Amino acid sequence: MKNLLLQGIYDKKTFLHLKNLGIKDFSFDLRPESPNLMTFSEAKNILSLATTEHFFLVFSKENSNTIRSYKNLLNYNPQNLTTIIRDHFQLNELSQLDDFYWMFHPVSNWRDILQLPQLKGVFLPLGFQDFYNLESDVWRMIDARGLDVFLHASSVEQSLGLEFDQNLKLSIDLSRELESGYRMVDYKKLNQLKIWSVFS
Repeated sequence: MKNLLLQGIYDKKTFLHLKNLGIKDFSFDLRPESPNLMTFSEAKNILSLATTEHFFLVFSKENSNTIRSYKNLLNYNPQNLTTIIRDHFQLNELSQLDDFYWMFHPVSNWRDILQLPQLKGVFLPLGFQDFYNLESDVWRMIDARGLDVFLHASSVEQSLGLEFDQNLKLSIDLSRELESGYRMVDYKKLNQLKIWSVFS
């Protein structure tokens, strides 16, 4: 199942369930304050079961050396590990990173960030749709750079207003609405999502 990224999985059972549904892209949230924080041991455990999957590693304000060290310690194919930076807008620090994707935010110095040579792709949160419509430079700069683009929903509910098609790259946070309890995924709810009929 291409073009669908589930962000914030935190256990092996969920990984295997989504893998069986055909998901190819996953993210591990490594931000210490995240409710979906992935432990290092569980990340290693999941990667040991991976075959052709691609993994995004989510960071925030960690420096480039910390990010590099974490990726090296995971000891996984570096071609299949991609960095996402969320909740961080400081241009001088972002410019020190290796290749990365960035979660867009309109209060940042986004024009300069979108021109960083290390930037390979951008996640566009659906909550800022009005801003994208008013600020044409966002799309112009993304197109000029040929950046990879994911639309990002903070929940399944937020994604429901989208017109799904096979060319759309969609990222959805694994949020509380898909849980039966704290850090307990409700697999029945997960299986009933209408997105499976589109991204199959």
